[in-house]
Amino acid sequence: MAMQAAKRANIRLPPEVNRILYIRNLPYKITAEEMYDIFGKYGPIRQIRVGNTPETRGTAYVVYEDIFDAKNACDHLSGFNVCNRYLVVLYYNANRAFQKMDTKKKEEQFKLLKEKYGINTDPPKKKKTLKNSLVVGDPRLSLQRAIQCLAIRKLVRGLSCIECQLIMKYP
Repeated sequence: MAMQAAKRANIRLPPEVNRILYIRNLPYKITAEEMYDIFGKYGPIRQIRVGNTPETRGTAYVVYEDIFDAKNACDHLSGFNVCNRYLVVLYYNANRAFQKMDTKKKEEQFKLLKEKYGINTDPPKKKKTLKNSLVVGDPRLSLQRAIQCLAIRKLVRGLSCIECQLIMKYP
């Protein structure tokens, strides 16, 4: 036992290795006791957190007492089959976990700044067109133009001229 501890003290681990493991692709109905059975084989566990909200279902965090036990569990259980699902075991990375929250905050700040300075970056909306209508021009045109609109309207049956309708309303 003392020999093993001496070997472990001399081993240099990569920086991403952590005592906390992040597990994905778990069955939704797995319990903490089943997690203890699976992950407890590799060393003493300090804590297990199983996701229970719709966003976190199928995930869990396992905290080991010793970093070497966590490394051993990660090496052996990544790809392990549980209820016809292959586990994805990763080392916990705080930067990756909070990255989504940071992007949401930045989007909210960007939206507030756009409102504050009156900037509109949304694409321009398409103008609505009326079906079966013939748009000839501005309704504030001369009488000669109104006569032309009426003539066009007589020629093209079934179409209504918006310009003519406006001239009729506002002579």
